[in-house]
Amino acid sequence: MVLIAFRPQSLDYVLPPVLYPTKVITDVFVQTISQASPEIITTLAVASAVTVLTILLAAPAAYTIAREKRRGLLGVMIYLFSLPSIVFVFGAFYIIVHLHLINSWGALILTEPLFTIPFVIWTMSNFYNSLPKQYEEAALVDGYSRLRSFFSIVMPLARPGLIAAGMVAFIFAWHLLLFPLVLSQTPYNFTFPPVGSNTVTTFAILFDPDSTGGTISNNVWTQLASAGIILAVPVIILSLVAQSYLLKGLYSGGTKG
Repeated sequence: MVLIAFRPQSLDYVLPPVLYPTKVITDVFVQTISQASPEIITTLAVASAVTVLTILLAAPAAYTIAREKRRGLLGVMIYLFSLPSIVFVFGAFYIIVHLHLINSWGALILTEPLFTIPFVIWTMSNFYNSLPKQYEEAALVDGYSRLRSFFSIVMPLARPGLIAAGMVAFIFAWHLLLFPLVLSQTPYNFTFPPVGSNTVTTFAILFDPDSTGGTISNNVWTQLASAGIILAVPVIILSLVAQSYLLKGLYSGGTKG
């Protein structure tokens, strides 16, 4: 994909394939980024908001499940996470229409946690089980309330798990396709409140080569590869930057309990 995006189109159909092009072109990639800027802004804003909302709601819920041994509720979360997104789309569309939020950031921010919250609850409940209870018990003896103990003692200890879960929630929100296709109509129009909520996934799927002067015989593969890079690279960079947190958090949260 990277080769196709940055090499001359004349090398796309050469046999044998040229893996190390002598010339690198960036014009099409830069043009594609410029065209996708509304979708990039929307996806960054929505994915960030979904991540914050997910952590705020799922972290205390997972702690309650872990400490009070509510395995039935944990099973419900795992079941919800395993369901395909099409199960939720009709009900979500009905609610969003009646709230008059179609084609807005709010529609995606309210619906995408349907997928991220169950996963984070599942992961974090197991991560909390790996934490020693002695710290919390000592805090309660010192006069801390259960709520203060959670925020002052448990949350700092659970930081690797929270970072890992937040990263995965961000990646889920970045890559979701069905809900943006159903709930979005146009790209962000750079106004406030925001109108238009197409995301990078819809941009990559609905990309029109004619919009940048391309045709089936002229630059189409370069443009499609550029759109794919825009979709994939931010998530790859995020994973590499916080890899230690991701591995420590997910290994602890996925194997205990």
